Amino acid sequence: MRLPVEPEPVEGFSAKKIVAAIDEAGGQKRPGPAGKAEPEATKGTLKAENALKTIMEPLAGFPFVSGADLAAALAAVLTVLVRLCLPKVPLFGITAPEKGSGKSLLADAIALIGTGLKCTLIPYSHDAEEVRKSLFTHALKGTSVLNFDNIATTFKGDFLCALLTSTTIDDRILGASKSVTAPNVMTILATGNNLTIAGDLTTRALLILTTRALLIQIDAEMEKPEERHFEIDLTRWIPENRARLVTAGLTILRAYHLAGRPKPDWKEFGRFEDWSNLVRGALVWLDTEDPLATRRGLADADSRNREPGSGIDGLARPVRRCADNGGRGY
Repeated sequence: MRLPVEPEPVEGFSAKKIVAAIDEAGGQKRPGPAGKAEPEATKGTLKAENALKTIMEPLAGFPFVSGADLAAALAAVLTVLVRLCLPKVPLFGITAPEKGSGKSLLADAIALIGTGLKCTLIPYSHDAEEVRKSLFTHALKGTSVLNFDNIATTFKGDFLCALLTSTTIDDRILGASKSVTAPNVMTILATGNNLTIAGDLTTRALLILTTRALLIQIDAEMEKPEERHFEIDLTRWIPENRARLVTAGLTILRAYHLAGRPKPDWKEFGRFEDWSNLVRGALVWLDTEDPLATRRGLADADSRNREPGSGIDGLARPVRRCADNGGRGY
């Protein structure tokens, strides 16, 4: 199976595109006419559960605060894999109380699984014009995963808010008088110590961005996390195992699609319905915590007391212990 490293951006959304990609990765044909149940539905669910365990392997050493944080990281991985088929996706913020906890490494791991490349770094600036120009440049280049790295202040911006719910981005070419429209196929990440995601200094702007983002919290629970010793180098391990990881991710989405995309009784995620009904739905279907539970951290940036989740194999609990289990932690 040939896996693209940096796919060319495409415009528009088509359910057929995602089904074709998922079917190709699964190595199977689609079922017959609508309404006919897949004869091996139970086997498909078991394959998806095993695939979830596979795609959790590179994330196992990160000290996620809760099961919801791990689920949000898994959602980021799946999002990058099928970003070209989704019209809009939320922003993923990664925060920790101390430097050296693994925020940038987690961002790179998400990008490496989905594209084969580390995420593209971009500095955050309060200069809205600079942010706009930079985002437009990366949209023109077809950048897949963009990371606002090591943000030391409140993360906000009206243009970014608008971009997250837009399928295209329009701007003028520098030095020219013509405007150009570029497809927005980026997955945007943001990392920072005690990262606070907000809008402008109004309640409406605050609401705008916090309803477009998920916040992933990690905490190594030690004074100097940068001094930890790790046995696994993810920047080498992921490329070596990427075919297996990509296949696992697409297997999860394919199984969920063939199961009819069952929808639990949850609160809708406005503006990102397609993303929610595929990526979020597949994870909740496999009994992980809801990735959107991490948005409680956006409503109260000082709260660090979410309960560990359950999910498959307890999701968060074994992850929290990884650093004490054979030295595997990031």
